[in-house]
Amino acid sequence: MTDYTVTTLDLSYQNLTVLPNLSLYTNLQILHCYNNQLTSLDNLPPNLQTLYCENNQLTSLDNLPPTLQELYCCYNQLTSLDNLPPKLRTILCSKNKLTSLENLPLTLRELYCRNNQIISFDNLPPKLRTIYYENNPIYTTCKDIYGFELSKKTIEKYNEIKRIEKECCCPILK
Repeated sequence: MTDYTVTTLDLSYQNLTVLPNLSLYTNLQILHCYNNQLTSLDNLPPNLQTLYCENNQLTSLDNLPPTLQELYCCYNQLTSLDNLPPKLRTILCSKNKLTSLENLPLTLRELYCRNNQIISFDNLPPKLRTIYYENNPIYTTCKDIYGFELSKKTIEKYNEIKRIEKECCCPILK
C-alpha cells in the first residue's frame, strides 16, 4: 500500500523516463528524482518546496508548483527557465544550455548558474545575496566591459546599467 502522507520521496537512480503521478502526495515537500532519464516533470505534487532533478535529460521545467522554494536542476539540457515560482529562494542550474535568465523571482537569494551560455541577466532580484556565474559569456562582459564582477554589492549597479542600455539602445518605435 502506498503512503501518500510522506513529506520526502526519493526516486533517484531508478532509470525513470517519466515520473509516476505524484499529484496524490499532497504532503510531499521534498522530491529527489536526480540521476534518471527524465525529459519532463509532469504531475508534481501541489505543496512541493524542494526539487532535486539534477542529471536528467530535461529541456524545460514547466508547471513547477507555486510553493517551490528550492530548485536543483544542474546537468540537464535546459535552454530556458521561464515561469519560475514566485517563492523560489534558491536555484542551482549549472551545466545546462541556458542563454539568459529573465524574470527571476524577487524572493531569489541564491543563484548558481555556472557553465551555461548566459549572455545577459534581466533585472537581478534585489534580495540576491549569492551568485556564481563563471564560464558564461556574461562573466567576461561584466569583468571586461563593466569593470566589475557581480556580487550582492554590485547587483543594483548592474541592473542600472542594463536599464540605461535598454533605454538608450532600443530602437524608437514609430
